[in-house]
Amino acid sequence: MDEEQIKEAIINSSLPEEYYTYTFHDGASILHYAALYNNLNLIQKLAGIGFNLDSKGGKYQSTPLFYALYNSNYRVMKYLIINGADINYVNTSGYSLLHTCISYYDTLGFILLMANNVNMNIKDHKKRSVAEYAGQKKRKEIIIALNRFYKKNEKYFPQKSTKYLILFFIVYSIFFKENIFFLFIVSILIKNVVYKTDIMFFINLFYTILFSSQLLERNRWFVVLLIPFIYLKYLLLFTKPKYLMKNDINKCKEIISNILETTELTKKIFCYTCWIKKDKGIKHCSVCNICIVYHDHHCPCLNRCIQNQSDKLFEMYLLVCLILLYFLYSHEIFNDYNFEIRFIIIFIFGILSLRITKMVCNRFTNK
Repeated sequence: MDEEQIKEAIINSSLPEEYYTYTFHDGASILHYAALYNNLNLIQKLAGIGFNLDSKGGKYQSTPLFYALYNSNYRVMKYLIINGADINYVNTSGYSLLHTCISYYDTLGFILLMANNVNMNIKDHKKRSVAEYAGQKKRKEIIIALNRFYKKNEKYFPQKSTKYLILFFIVYSIFFKENIFFLFIVSILIKNVVYKTDIMFFINLFYTILFSSQLLERNRWFVVLLIPFIYLKYLLLFTKPKYLMKNDINKCKEIISNILETTELTKKIFCYTCWIKKDKGIKHCSVCNICIVYHDHHCPCLNRCIQNQSDKLFEMYLLVCLILLYFLYSHEIFNDYNFEIRFIIIFIFGILSLRITKMVCNRFTNK
């Protein structure tokens, strides 16, 4: 058998025992390629007959643990670590396992190593620390994991950037006076403005107060329209979603270990920010920076996460908004704001249509 056939046999778990001691042209052993190709059964056999789990091989004299990391084979990594593999080894390329995770942008591998007491102060051949290298590579997910590990900025909700709010009030007072509709358009188009500030919430609040106050001034019977609108808004604003507590590194190790007992570790079932298992219905909100049970979406206009249980409430709120705005437009109550009202009607109608379409599609899918 040539080397390619041997590799194929490792992948297919059909390698004859006489090839167990074979060494590839680059010095890598069968153990290295078993780790690379995620053949845990073969690794267990080789370990059982005395193979060195820290044997060096390949271009950079790497251990099997490196080879498992190259393909994100976390179950193999866990087995090797539990059985004494050196997690602090630096290969001849000058990279540790942590630096390799950063280079490959392997966030889950990085967290797995952290959970198994890897040396966090280790440096590469250029004397770069793990945090420094992650910053240079702009590995956002790994930086988040490092902040969690060192317990920096450990808050349920990230601080909003106040500079955008200051800009909002300056522009409003100088240019727009009573019309902030332009900022509403800009906020929709610029993602950072929507999610890094509360500007959409304040614009929503502005129009709510403006329309409500002027409606009541014209005719107090309009309160009949405003009561359901304000009530639904109140429920959505003050009904807190069910947040899940973030875990520490010790609990994280236990969760990862339990996951790897039955399946592979993926971002779909493990939150790299909160370090929890994402069971059915659990999703991470990147705006609130926490996992939420039955999370549907984050609404920037309410600055709240909408859960699946609140779907009907949210859709009723949109419908009431639509009716109220249509009433304002059709009766020409605010002629100065007709363009804004038309746009907001189209905007809300579009959102409501998408949600109804999604609901219908999900129902047919379930059937």
